[in-house]
Amino acid sequence: MKIFKSLLPVVVLSLFLNACGSASNLSLNNSSSSNTVKALDANSTDLSAEEKLTRINNAIDFSTSTKTTSDNYNLNVYIDGPQAYPALEDMILNAKKNVFVEVFEYHNDATGKRITDALVKKAKEGVNVKFLYDFIGNSDVNLMNYMSKNGVHVETYGKEIKIPKVTITHRKIYIIDGVRAMTGGMNIDANFASGGLYHDILMNFEGDAAKDAMNEFFTDWIDSGGKISEDMKSAYDEPIIKTETAEQKYNMRLAVTNPVGKNKREDIYKMFLAAVDASKIEIKVAMPYFTDDVFVSHLISAKNRGVKVTALIPNKTSITPVTMVNKLTANQLIKAGIDVYRGGVKDGSFNHSKVMTIDGVWSTIGSCNADYRAFHSNQELNVAVSSQAFTENLNKIFFDRFIGEATKGTFENIPWYKKPVYSLLEDFDRFL
Repeated sequence: MKIFKSLLPVVVLSLFLNACGSASNLSLNNSSSSNTVKALDANSTDLSAEEKLTRINNAIDFSTSTKTTSDNYNLNVYIDGPQAYPALEDMILNAKKNVFVEVFEYHNDATGKRITDALVKKAKEGVNVKFLYDFIGNSDVNLMNYMSKNGVHVETYGKEIKIPKVTITHRKIYIIDGVRAMTGGMNIDANFASGGLYHDILMNFEGDAAKDAMNEFFTDWIDSGGKISEDMKSAYDEPIIKTETAEQKYNMRLAVTNPVGKNKREDIYKMFLAAVDASKIEIKVAMPYFTDDVFVSHLISAKNRGVKVTALIPNKTSITPVTMVNKLTANQLIKAGIDVYRGGVKDGSFNHSKVMTIDGVWSTIGSCNADYRAFHSNQELNVAVSSQAFTENLNKIFFDRFIGEATKGTFENIPWYKKPVYSLLEDFDRFL
C-alpha cells in the first residue's frame, strides 16, 4: 500500500528511461498470448471437470515453466483477519523445528506484536526462526529489531535500491517445518484484524507446494544476504510430516514473478493469461490493483468468445492514482459487456484479495495484483488449485459473499478537464 509514495522519487527518474520500451513490450506480450488462444480454440463447453482441468493445465504447462504437483493436502482458506491471523499464529506456535517468514508489510501494531510474540516464543524454545521483510514496505522496523535481539534471524530484502529498476518482495509466505505453508494477499496489519472494512485472504496447505514455496523463500533469503544454514537444509531434506493420512489430496501449482538473477520468471503473468485463454464457461476475478492492459484485453477476448466474465474491483484503494486507473479498467470491462462489481461503494470497505477462478474447476490465490509491477517487476507468489470442489467452495465463500456486498458497476464518464491526467496515468501505470 506504501509502494507509490515510497517509489515517487524513483518514478520521476524512471519515466524517461523506461517509456521507450512500453510499446514494444505490449506488442510482444499480445502476440505471444494470441498464439495460445489459436492453439486452444475448440468447441468444448460441455467438458467434464477433468477435461476442463486438462485443458487449462495443458495451456499453463505450454506457457510457463511451472508444473502441477499431486502430493498436497489439508488445504484451508481463511477470509479476513479474524480467521486468518489466529490460523497463522496457531501454525507458528505448533512449529517443531523451523519457521520461515517472508512478508511485504509488517506493521508495528497489535497484530504485528501478536505474531512477533509467537515468533520470539518459538525462537526461545530452540526453533529455527528466519524472518525476511521488504525494505520499501516497512519504515518502522522496531518489531524486527526486537525479534533480532530475541533469537530470530532477520534479513531485509531490497536494501539497495537500484535505479531504474526497483524490485520489492511483495510475497507473503509462512513455512512451518518444511511441509506446511500459508500464503495469500494479507500483510500483517491490524486494519485487517477485525474483518470490518478491510478484507483479504490467506490459505494454508501441506505437501509438495509447501516445499516449492520454501525453495522460493530460500532464493529470496540468499538474495538478501542470508546464508542457508544446516537447519534450513534439514527443513528441506527432512520435513516433519504428520503421521495421519490425508482424506483428500490436491493437484497444485506454484507460480512466481522473479525479475532478478539469471533465472528471471514471469510465470504468474503467463499462468493468468493461459488460464483466461483456456476458459470456456466462466471467469471470476478479484483484484485490488487492476491496471494491466494486456490482462484486461484477454478478459475482453474471453467475453467476446462467449465466456461469462465477472470482475470485482474496489471503488477506492489506498493509492489515489491506482483508484483512477481502476476506474478506466472498469469502464473498459463494462463497455465490453463484462459484469463489474465495485466493492466499498456502500460502506467504504477495501478488498485487498487477489483471487481468480476459471470454469468452476481451477483457482488461484496469492500476492500478485493485475498490474505491470506485479507481473514483471516485483517478487510475487501465487498458488493454483486444480479441484472442482475447492473452486466451487471458493466461489461460494469468497465471490458470492463479496459480489453480494458490492455495487454493480456502470460506465463512469470522466470530465473533459480530468482526461489528460487519466491519460497520463494510463500511459505510465507500470510505475503505480
